[in-house]
Amino acid sequence: MGFCNMVLLGGIVVVASHACMSLVEFEPDLLYLGLFLIAVGTSMFRGNVTNLLSSRYGKDDPEHVEEVLLYST
Repeated sequence: MGFCNMVLLGGIVVVASHACMSLVEFEPDLLYLGLFLIAVGTSMFRGNVTNLLSSRYGKDDPEHVEEVLLYST
């Protein structure tokens, strides 16, 4: 599917999860669906951003180490 598409899809899932959680006063069970979608969307987003960052730099590029340290903290 590609790293960019997974990051985009993960962001859309996180937005949908927040929409579900905003409707909890009408249907209390949407809280659990919203929490599940946050977990799924975040896992799609987090791992692929690291891969996108790594593909931006060459293996011997000194800026690569700095960017990874900046992202991971």
